[in-house]
Amino acid sequence: MIADHNPSPNGGFFFCKTQSAQDRSDRLLNADAPDPDLETCSHRLEILAVGVEALQKDDFPVPMTLYHWSPPTVRAIARRVTVAPRLFSMAKESVALGTFFVGDDLDLSEIFSRLLAERGPEDLESVRLTPRVLADLIAAGEVSVPVRGAFMRFFSFLVFSNDDPSSSPSPCPSAVSSGGEGEFRSFRVWKWVKRESRYRKKGVWETNLHKVLDHGEWNAGKNLVILSAGVAEEAWQAAVGRYRVISTLDGRLTV
Repeated sequence: MIADHNPSPNGGFFFCKTQSAQDRSDRLLNADAPDPDLETCSHRLEILAVGVEALQKDDFPVPMTLYHWSPPTVRAIARRVTVAPRLFSMAKESVALGTFFVGDDLDLSEIFSRLLAERGPEDLESVRLTPRVLADLIAAGEVSVPVRGAFMRFFSFLVFSNDDPSSSPSPCPSAVSSGGEGEFRSFRVWKWVKRESRYRKKGVWETNLHKVLDHGEWNAGKNLVILSAGVAEEAWQAAVGRYRVISTLDGRLTV
């Protein structure tokens, strides 16, 4: 990295990019050339996000579980994803689905998949995630009957992925454990893109979805196209450590 030593207000020195290095970074993020990651991440996914209702404001990050909504299957693809609920509104086709009391230890994947499977094929073609559809499923599945539980908030948003969870033989156990060959890999990285933005048109690959949505809001506003990629463990660790710059996807993540 090209850097200058500059005196800090409190004395000492800190590192910063020179203007030429910053210019190169801005040109990369503002380039009008097609983003190859948009082609690599070609699977359109409708994502259901579920997290406990917190006493804090919507700006406070809370743990979320992400599910792939693909009737008749609803499958968990990432657990322990921490996101501020307000930021979901930045994603393209995002919907706040409501707040429901959910019993402890209930498997929402199993309940929703079972209820959707009981519908006819004609019904499944038009089952989109809406507040009414979710409310009907929760009522039909007696999700709120148990005495012990918590109020959970439900959101949906659009994601484009480099792998298709509908072809996975089993759900991902967590956001930080590796899937096997042919499975929907659970090492997830995220990125935002907005080609029509007048300022920055895309972000970089991150392991933190909250950070991606927050960065996208500051630089491009709403209607962000969110990309998701399942990657090998070494690439995921590189993203966590930030000891390399994650550039682009070419079938798999390159660092």
